[in-house]
Parts: sequence; structure tokens; C-alpha cells
Amino acid sequence: MYSQWDALLLESTVYVAILAWFEDGPDDTIAMYNIVVLLVRVTFMNGATKLLSKCPTWWDLSALDYHFESQPLPTYFAWHAHHLPPFVRQLTTLFMEYSEIILPPFFLIPISELRYFLFFCQVLLMTLTVLTGNFGGFNYNMLVLLVSLLETPRLPVGASFISAILFGKLGYDIFYRLPWRIGKTEANGIKLELTATFESFQIFVAYYIDVIVMSSVGVFLIIIGYTFLEGVVFPPKLRKFLHTAFVILTSSLLICVGMIPIMRLDEQLAQEAPMIKQISNVANSWSLANSYGSFRQMSGKFGRPEIIVEGSTFIEGPWKEIEFYAKPGSVSRAPKFLAPHHPRLDWLMHYAAELTYQQNPFFLSLVHHLMQNTTEVVNLVSHYPFKNRSEPMNFVRANIYMYRFSKVEEKDWWSRQFQEEYLPVFNRGNDALLSHLREHKILSNKKSALVNGPLGKALKQGHRMTSKMDHFTVVFAFLVIFIVYKYHVNYVDPFNAHGNQNNHNH
Repeated sequence: MYSQWDALLLESTVYVAILAWFEDGPDDTIAMYNIVVLLVRVTFMNGATKLLSKCPTWWDLSALDYHFESQPLPTYFAWHAHHLPPFVRQLTTLFMEYSEIILPPFFLIPISELRYFLFFCQVLLMTLTVLTGNFGGFNYNMLVLLVSLLETPRLPVGASFISAILFGKLGYDIFYRLPWRIGKTEANGIKLELTATFESFQIFVAYYIDVIVMSSVGVFLIIIGYTFLEGVVFPPKLRKFLHTAFVILTSSLLICVGMIPIMRLDEQLAQEAPMIKQISNVANSWSLANSYGSFRQMSGKFGRPEIIVEGSTFIEGPWKEIEFYAKPGSVSRAPKFLAPHHPRLDWLMHYAAELTYQQNPFFLSLVHHLMQNTTEVVNLVSHYPFKNRSEPMNFVRANIYMYRFSKVEEKDWWSRQFQEEYLPVFNRGNDALLSHLREHKILSNKKSALVNGPLGKALKQGHRMTSKMDHFTVVFAFLVIFIVYKYHVNYVDPFNAHGNQNNHNH
């Protein structure tokens, strides 16, 4: 159940902790730059891995013809985006590839005008992604990290001239490093085409890796020198020196380790220096330097396979479909907008359809608990038709259906066709099912000390209180409460304290 969203959250927490640990000061410039370097790495790896995968849909700019429909948990905006004209989808794909591949190294340049432009491009990309796909907190995490681009170190005279040169360099890279052209379709329509070859792109990636590594270290050293002089030497303070030394050491470690995953994109470099892989594995185990890259191979050219679970009280039926919270089920139900909530069961069900049920122990555990009417599991689905104890779910089965977005003129949101049987009929208390779950240590007679302790009981009580509410509403409510609390602590209380101090002085 561990995903890239979790990896980014853990990794970015380490970076932000350095920024938030101490009081505000010149050293914040170093910590903010660290976050910018993290942004460069995550964004560039997300983009470069798409073309390095050799997936033809990313190369002919047709990826979004399938992505909106085949992604794990699309939103209702994805249905509308899927029906946009082909040229608009191609243009959006091209914008995505340029934003993720060409632009990231320019994050490192401390020029306000340039950073504002880059910030706008990335926010636009993240906003489009949030609207059309449910990817948990990943895009929100990225939006928070993007704020670091708005914090620009002070520059000497001549910044405007330097900015103009850099914008010119940016334009050169856009048009010549990853070239494209406007062509014609067979029906004399307009289409966009990448004219780069895979070999030329590999050379380009190796070049950009060098640019990112050298620029990251070079600008970092300049910022360290400037910050050290400003915050420690003038005026000299022991506490400031220790604080600055700590920030410099931790930031240096994170930047050095963080460069390892991006260097592994260069296959030749990775083969010549096997130590890179060893260091990367250690850093990855601590979530200090993760590899990123989603949707490298675009699937779903012929639709999206979905597991439809059905239950019955009697072996001969009638069979009733169990509707999940977020994944496609009823063709008349609109896709949901859920982010930042991440319904992991629905997410797992998407990938379970690509494997057999024997390869998905969690799925067998799911159907077991559905037949047992386990409250915690039943609350994870949208519609469970066997809550009446007099008509229990004694039998279960599952089939694979191929789903497609409906056409514009159709009233439903989806269309579906039966493909094959996924899970044969199992009865409640099936010995083979129970032994399989015990073999994988999913079922156990041992009682967990954590689950039955004070913390476990408190979590259970909280789960009972919120289980009847909509999942998205609960997550959104917690976020609103947190934001209001932080606003009150950071702005309202200091203002009141200042006012009370003035009254006391009078």
C-alpha cells in the first residue's frame, strides 16, 4: 500500500523540518534552496522517465487519449477532459512534458521574474492534475513545495539583464533540446509531433543530469557563503554559528544523497559506478532520496479492467453487486473528486484487476471480511446490501468487466462489457480461503497489544464516529480545522498579544 505519494510526504517532511526547526533567520535561505532542489529532482524524474520508458503514447503525444480514462481513480472532470479535441489533448501532453523535463533546472536560478514564470507553469500543471485525477496528497504536497520558488535570494545590480539572457536560454532549450513540429492528420487536421529520437533524448538526459548536479552544488555553495557572512560573521554569534553549521551539514547531506536517484537515470553512468546504486538503496530505505516517475507505460488503450464483486445469500442467487466508494462500478454513477483523500482500497482494486486473485492476498481478505460482515471493512464500501443479519452474505464471486468512458450523447458516465471470471464462487467459512489467509499471516488468533491498548481503542472510537460520514468530508474538515488553527496561532494571537502589551504600557 506504500505509494510515491507517501514517499514524497516522508522525504519532504525531512526538508521542511530543517526549515521549521529554528527561529527565522538568514539560514532559512539554505533550507528553502534545499526544497527547490527537491522540486527539481521530483519534477524532472517524473517527466524524463515517461520518455525513457519508450512508451509510444508519450512520444506521439497521444498519452492523454488514454490517461484520463485508465488512471486509477478519475474524477468527473476527467470525463470532460477525455472528450476534448485531440489537438488540445496533444497540446496538454506537450505542455506537461516541457514543464516536467525542460523547465526544472531553471528552478535553481535565483531570478525573481524567471521563478514567477516557472511557478505559474508548475501550478497550472498541478491544478490540471488535481482536477482530473485523484492522487491523494501528492499534488497538494507539490503545490506547497512550489511556494519555495517565490522566495528569491537578494541579487546584485544587473539582475534584469541576467534574467533576459536566461529567458533566451530557456527559449533555446524549449525549441531545440526537445524539438517538435506541427503536422497534419490523415483527415487534414492539425497535430503535434515530437521530432526527437530516443537516442538523442538519452544524450539530452545525460546533459541535463550534469546541468542539474553541477548547478545544484554551485548555487548551493554561493548561498552558503553569502548566508555565512550575513548571519554569522556580521555580527559574530556562537548560537548563530552552531545553527548555521547544523543547517549547512544537514543540507549538504540531503543534496548529495538526493542527487543519486537522478544520476541513475543515466544508464551508462549507473553501470560505470555501481556504488551509486548501493547508496541509493540505503537512502531510499530511509526515505531520504526516493526515485519518482508515474505512468511510464500508458495502459488502457482498450479500456480499464475493473473487478466487480457480487454476493448472495443462496448459491443459486440472486447476486447483488457491492458498490465501492470511489472506483468505477455502476455505469450511471459519476466519478468522484476526492483529493487530498486517498481511498487506498479502491486504489488497490484498480491494480488487483491486472493480476490474479492468488497474487492479491488482500483481495481474499477483503471478500472474507465482507462475508463476515466486519464493520470496519463494510464501512469502506459505498453500498453493502447484506447488512440485514437475516439475509447474510454466504457466497461471493467476482468478475472482470472492461470499462470505457461513455460517449457525449449517452446518459451514463461509463459503458462496460464482461470479460472473464476473476474469482470463482466461495462460500463463507471456506477452508481453502481460511488456510490461504493464515498462510499469508492475514488471519491470526493472536491479539495485538497495540490494537487492544489505549491508542488502539481511541482510534477505533474515532473511526466509529467518522465512519458514517463521507470520507472526503472528514479529510476536508480536518484540513480546514488545521488551517484555521494555524492562522489563529500565527496571526491572531500575536496581534492580540501585541495589543495587550501596548495597553499594559499605557
